[in-house]
Amino acid sequence: MSQVVQAESCGEPFEGKVAVASVILNRTVDSKFPNTIEQVIKEKGAFSCIDKYGNINKIPDKNSYAAVMEALKGNDPTNYSLFFYNPKIATCKWMKNVSKHNKKAIGNHVFFKI
Repeated sequence: MSQVVQAESCGEPFEGKVAVASVILNRTVDSKFPNTIEQVIKEKGAFSCIDKYGNINKIPDKNSYAAVMEALKGNDPTNYSLFFYNPKIATCKWMKNVSKHNKKAIGNHVFFKI
């Protein structure tokens, strides 16, 4: 999980790293997603940093590890969001156009539910 946090939130503030970890955890308890962290992370198309074989090639830094620990303690700055994207660089059309609920901007990302 810390590898995904590193890859998806490199350059983001610590709160943004906690937010990415929180999205992963939030998905594990939502019926529309798999119920384990590993399954959520490896779900096809879920995270752009995961290759087609379900692998990620990132070494997490100490802040990514710490952010995961914060999220595991229940610190969720996203209002229970299930999705996030960077509107400045997003290429996924549905992400840009979908109706978003409980939106919250943290760093360069927008966190939301649909």
